[in-house]
Amino acid sequence: MTSIELLEKAQSLLSECNDIVDMLDGWKSCNPTLNIDGLQKMTSTLLAEQKFLEKVATTPAEDIKAVQITSSNVPYLKSLVAALVKSCNPVAVRKTFSYSLDPFTVIEPSEKFKALPASRLKGGPAITKLTSSDDNSTPLSSRLNNLQSFHVKVDLVADHGKSWLRINAGSAWSLVHEFAGMEDDDSDEEEEEDSEDQDDDQTHKDQPHKPVHVSKDTHPDLALLVRSLVLAADQNRLHYFHRPLVTIHFAGIQEGENTQLEEMIHKSVRLGKVASSIKDGSFHQFPVECVLGPIDTPSDLSLSDSTPPTDATFNPFHIPLDVDDMAYFTPTIHLDITTLMALCSFLCHTVRPNPDLFTSPPLMLQAQQEHKTPLLPLLAKIFHGRERLVMSRAAATRFKSILSVIGGPEEQWRGSVMIHDEEESTGDKDKDMDAIRERWLKGSDWAHQYGVFATGPPRIDVIEDLDTREAPQGDESKGEMSRREQNMTDLHTKIFMTGHNARLTTLTANLVGYRTVIRMHQLPEDISIWFHAPRSLAEAKLPEGYSGLE
Repeated sequence: MTSIELLEKAQSLLSECNDIVDMLDGWKSCNPTLNIDGLQKMTSTLLAEQKFLEKVATTPAEDIKAVQITSSNVPYLKSLVAALVKSCNPVAVRKTFSYSLDPFTVIEPSEKFKALPASRLKGGPAITKLTSSDDNSTPLSSRLNNLQSFHVKVDLVADHGKSWLRINAGSAWSLVHEFAGMEDDDSDEEEEEDSEDQDDDQTHKDQPHKPVHVSKDTHPDLALLVRSLVLAADQNRLHYFHRPLVTIHFAGIQEGENTQLEEMIHKSVRLGKVASSIKDGSFHQFPVECVLGPIDTPSDLSLSDSTPPTDATFNPFHIPLDVDDMAYFTPTIHLDITTLMALCSFLCHTVRPNPDLFTSPPLMLQAQQEHKTPLLPLLAKIFHGRERLVMSRAAATRFKSILSVIGGPEEQWRGSVMIHDEEESTGDKDKDMDAIRERWLKGSDWAHQYGVFATGPPRIDVIEDLDTREAPQGDESKGEMSRREQNMTDLHTKIFMTGHNARLTTLTANLVGYRTVIRMHQLPEDISIWFHAPRSLAEAKLPEGYSGLE
């Protein structure tokens, strides 16, 4: 390109970047309540690109270098923001997931495929150690004893974590360059695998064929990327059992633009999506969708509402019709101390509690939050149809201690009738369940006005702690804590690990405690957890003589 053409291209990219910034700002204003991991960092990247292009666009034409134009991230950022605007229930952008290689994949650490340092592996998925062997019949990476773990970036995690999107905004020319020299390298191997696939379809329809060995020397980076994504999806399942669905979107090429290139893309996807699960060694053909063409953006951003619709039953309160990915929660739910506090709290059982009743700023804020987004109906939605509600013994012991000190009479009673501990209880035979239900309904606005927990208090069984961690050695971050902070961190870790080891979804409002133990690498990355707003015990803080529940 000539100098004038470079300047015109820089000005065009700047105009396009300005439109992307406006689109993102408009979408944010339509979705103010969404909390998306990585959004702030992505916004900073976009603004940095805008600032850079402003500088280039005002540079004399003869001083502009071609690399300043060809290296622009605008096509990628445009596709990413467009995908975010069109998504439903996004939870993260440009999120990194760790994974370990299966026995059929060889990846060497590089700029594209970054290995995890050993210090980051403490909380990773459980991996069966691969044994080295000289037998040529064993998978290549097993013979190399390839134990490294890597991380792969997913551009958009949406549908509450059920959907992963990876974007390639490269042009047809750049993709052809990536495949250069690879067109015929594995044609014989693919034919062999296709034959095996046909045989399997005839004899073992439920069993996918054996994965192809893929490596940098024999396959293009796309095949390795697809293999990386499906392995990461398998090892970072949603609530332990559900693999995210992977989509790779080639936004820089049109369908039909280059049929030979399209065939190479689909060929790499077919090879890469068949892998061996690290968890049990079984072969799987993972679902991977391949899409070609630009990502369109809605003309009216006011229609780009990525939040779930509200339940009309509770109007004018903002109760989601579906609470996040609750359909994917485990059948048994594990409850943290903070969730029990909410279930007992005066704030949760009072419709529109008056903030002026309190002098404590946190209680005043929580009372205000209850006016728009009450918590009890959300918890009732999550609990509905569950096989069982449980809490760990450590959580139950700590909760009872808290309740006896700062809980009001009605809050203490709610806790006593919800928690069922076989070691302490004489059983339900001695309880007057009709009297319990009558008192529960009388003491809860939501129960007798809206039918929330109208059948009585939820039953929460105490289970034994399942924390099998070894005591951490030489943890510097722990040495900076006071004894009380160490005790609380150990308690949080024990509670979260009980839920994880039992393979149960944990409900909690303890975001601070969770982040603390995550920072100390005391929790695995694949823990199933759902956060709700905190609600404190408040009855004892009411003005003397208050009789709002009567």
